[in-house]
Formats: sequence, structure tokens, C-alpha cells
Amino acid sequence: MNVGVIGIGFMGKIHLTKLAQLQNEGKVEVVAVADINKEKITSQILEECGVPDAESFIDYRELLKNYSGDLDAVTIATPTSLHYSIAKDALNNNINVLIEKPGCETKEQAVKLKEIAENKERNIYVGYQLRFKPPVVYTKKILEEEGLKVHSIRGSFGKYQPKSNTGAHRDLSSHGLDLINIFMKETPYSISGFFTRYHPPHADEPRESTSDSTLSEFELLNPFGTAVYVLRYGNPEKPNENAIATLDSSFDSPRRFGELYLRCTDQDNQDRVELYINFAETNYALPISGPENKQPDLIDGLFAQGVQYLRAPSHREIDYSDARLVLFPGMESEDNPSAKARNEMVEGITNIARKYGIKSDIKIIEGSYDSIYEENKAWIKTLEKKDTNSPLATIDDAILVHNIIKAGEKSNKYSQQVLV
Repeated sequence: MNVGVIGIGFMGKIHLTKLAQLQNEGKVEVVAVADINKEKITSQILEECGVPDAESFIDYRELLKNYSGDLDAVTIATPTSLHYSIAKDALNNNINVLIEKPGCETKEQAVKLKEIAENKERNIYVGYQLRFKPPVVYTKKILEEEGLKVHSIRGSFGKYQPKSNTGAHRDLSSHGLDLINIFMKETPYSISGFFTRYHPPHADEPRESTSDSTLSEFELLNPFGTAVYVLRYGNPEKPNENAIATLDSSFDSPRRFGELYLRCTDQDNQDRVELYINFAETNYALPISGPENKQPDLIDGLFAQGVQYLRAPSHREIDYSDARLVLFPGMESEDNPSAKARNEMVEGITNIARKYGIKSDIKIIEGSYDSIYEENKAWIKTLEKKDTNSPLATIDDAILVHNIIKAGEKSNKYSQQVLV
């Protein structure tokens, strides 16, 4: 299968490297790349990425033209504003597409791409790569195998990014909204949003409130630095029986983080299960379950690297003897080798379990943390029709996220004050 990559920026370079891995495994052939900046597609960079024989183009349209009939699929990792036009051209050339999230700038563009893909009998998927993180995979497994009902989800994503083409509501919130849609498995009947405009010069510098009149054109076109969503699920006539999800995202964070906290019950509403998923440099999921009268209020976090402890819940008199504890090993990185993080985590949680009398089964869930590699591997398998139950995000999934974002923007009263 011949593939190409269009856009060799930060994400595009990662996709290219992962496709090179799949090429070495004999699963795909990376034949061409394109980027408007010729400095990003030099022979040295292509060799560093593992695809020295790939042909390079400054104009993606030349790539599509030169490989017409010989290209099976392309990854599109350009700025979001260019996604629609490039994906449309690729689909019209009978080429399958994997497009970085959020897919397009608007719902209308996503709907149009879906129509083109259906008419051309081609596939288009959207790169929501957090779906492939082991904590998410394992959480889905627990929910499905144990028939758990999700009552609430609280999510939070943040990083320091004072300039963005899409704003925090589309860049960060889209990840969280996609995962909430997976776990809730239904469309919310109520969507509320709150957004604030700000672009601080530096996270550590003091900021003052100001009016819109002092904003630059860029800041006016890309307004949202924070975003908060409140989603309600179920029957609007029975609000006390319904589920709720809240999600906040911010570009004003001194560190990059992402987390989801799920509260669930079994089918008989007897046992409560709490799941904590963290997407920071060390990843883990923390399900804890037990009888209703023995359930801790909140398990707030596992922290690795100096994080060898579990933050103590407020009700220390609760009996933890029936608790269940499941851990993930740390994600491998230069400063955080997975074996070291895993050992620290197990030691720390063992001590906490002993301290609070938790007779828990500490189980390590192994798995690849290379979510973009796993995403590309699943993409290739799906195109080869070897996987009919792929976790890849479809264009319909992206449209649902766009619907929520649009409804949030419409419902909201975004702040007229601006932090600069």
C-alpha cells in the first residue's frame, strides 16, 4: 500500500516517522511527502524520519497529480485551516485520507467531506489519537465487559500555547469531547459552553484585564484561550436520573496535562466504580470499586516521577477492603524510562494500599504508549479491510464533536473581558 504525508510540521513529522516504522515492518510504502516549506522536506530530514527514498513536493497538488492512480492514502497534518481543501482534493483523486483532528474548521466542511468520500467510495478518518492510549483502551474494556453505566465525567486539558489557529475549544476540547462521546455512547440533549479570550505574553507574567479594542487582528480571529463545556445526557424530563459531563480546557497552563475522571455504577446500581485517566508524561488509569457504603469519595490522582503517592481522600474512615486497584506503567520517555516509572508507581501504591488497609490486587496493564503508531497501524489495517471494528475516529465522530462545539459557542455568553 502506497501512502503519502502532506504537512511535515510537528505532528506531520511524527506521523511520517511512525509510517516509516510500519514501512520497515513491510506493512506500507511511504512514497511521497509534501510541505510548502522546503526546509522541512530536505533529504536529511527524510532520512532522519526513516524515509530517504520518499519523493518530496512543495505543492501537495503536484504530489496528487504525479501519483495519480498509484497512491492509496495520505495523512494530512497541515494547519487546520488547510485541512478541508487538501482532503477534498485527495478524495476527488480517489485517495483515502487520515486527517489530523479536529478534521476541519467547521461542521459544514466535515459534512461535505463525508459526502465526497461516500460518492468516491473512499475512507476518511480523523486523528483523535488519545483513543489509542492504553488507559482509554482499558477503560472502554471495563465499561463494556462489566456493563457499567457512566453517571458523570469530569475532564480537564491544558498547556501553554498563547497563539493558536483554532483556539483551546477546538484544539484541546476536541480531544476531551471525542473521549466523552465514546464513553457516554449517546448524544447530549443539553450543551452549554463558556469561553474566555486571552493570549498572555508568558504564563509567569502578570496579566491585566482589557477590552476587545486592544486586541490584534490575530487575537480577534482566534479568540478562545479557555473553554468550559457542560453536557447533559438522558431524558430531559427526568434530570435527576441523567448523566452529566463537564470539560475545561486552557492554553494558560505552565505544564501540559490532560485527565478524565469517570464515576459509574453496575447494572444493579449496587457497586460504584471510579476511573481516573491521566494523559500526562506518565499515563495510568485508576479504577476503584466497592460496595456503595465502602466507596471513597474521590481518588484524585496518581503522580509519577515524584508522584509515588495517591492523594488521600477526605473520608479516611472508609473501609477499603473490597477496593480494586488497577495501574498502568509509565510512558517511556527520555527522562522517564517506563521500567523506572512502573517500579516507583507500584512501590508507592503498595505503600498507600497498606496504609489505608486496601486489600487490592495491583495489576500492571501492559501496552504500547505510542498512540500515533497504533493509530497509523489501525488505519492501514482498516484500509486493507483486515479490521472491521477499528477504534479510529470516523468523519461522523468528528461531526458530532463539531456539533457540540458549535452548540457550546451558540449557547454561550463568552467573556467580553480579555486577559493579555
